[in-house]
Amino acid sequence: MRSRLHRYSHYRGAPLRKVTQKESTEIGHCIYCGTTQGKLTEEHISPYGLNGLMTLLHASCSKCSEITSKLEWHVLREMWGAARTEMGYQTRNKKRPDDLFSIVVVKNGVKSKRCVHLCDALKVILLPIFNIPAILDTRDYFGGIERISQDQFVLVEQQEDLARRLDVDKVCVPDYDPEVFARFVAKCSYGYAIARYGSEAFESIYVCSAILGKENDIGKWVGSPTTREFKVRKTPMSVGFKILTDNDVLVRIKMFPRFDGAEYVTVVGRMRKFCADQYRLMRKGREAPST
Repeated sequence: MRSRLHRYSHYRGAPLRKVTQKESTEIGHCIYCGTTQGKLTEEHISPYGLNGLMTLLHASCSKCSEITSKLEWHVLREMWGAARTEMGYQTRNKKRPDDLFSIVVVKNGVKSKRCVHLCDALKVILLPIFNIPAILDTRDYFGGIERISQDQFVLVEQQEDLARRLDVDKVCVPDYDPEVFARFVAKCSYGYAIARYGSEAFESIYVCSAILGKENDIGKWVGSPTTREFKVRKTPMSVGFKILTDNDVLVRIKMFPRFDGAEYVTVVGRMRKFCADQYRLMRKGREAPST
């Protein structure tokens, strides 16, 4: 049996919409837990730390915002912190010339952590590669998500050259949690889907419990496709959408498309049949990507 991943059309050649100024959509409830009580904050769809311009207004309660902020911190700071700074991405924390970055080095067989200035930091973009989402496949699924490979893009100075200059045996790539990264992908994908279709268009959302860490099923909804279809572009992120034949909504994301690295697909939830039929009629069966 072929996987359901083959049931959506390719994105090559589809029209592109480039976001060049801030766009905001009013929501009025927490998109994760549904509450309308308490203070609801602005939710960045494409992360602020990736120069994101799209936001949802009054869309996250303080409790859920605390959880999703930790996901972003892990990815944007711990995985990509030095690389993002090198590329000039914006940050909520104003940078000072004496800001330090952590690196892990090995010298004489002993591993240790050092705090260094940007010029001595390993500037690397790590992009884990997963299986396709279990919901699109016929394999047995028992929870979690497995990293089967990864793309690695080192900026400015290769690991060997940096190690030689720092007089160590090795400079290690940052350690990270693939499951946290997958939840971060789901968060971005879900935000894009809500901005595009509206929360009222969905009869059920699949990814919220996984994003919040309440269910250990992120690999059922998030994964890597078998092909890479977005073009190389100088944008922080490329995004595409597709409504599958059973009305499930699939969002496809490529982060740092300038490097032509891994892409990700997320099955966000199921759209109401009436809304799905209307979108198919409007788009004539095709959903256009945005960048």
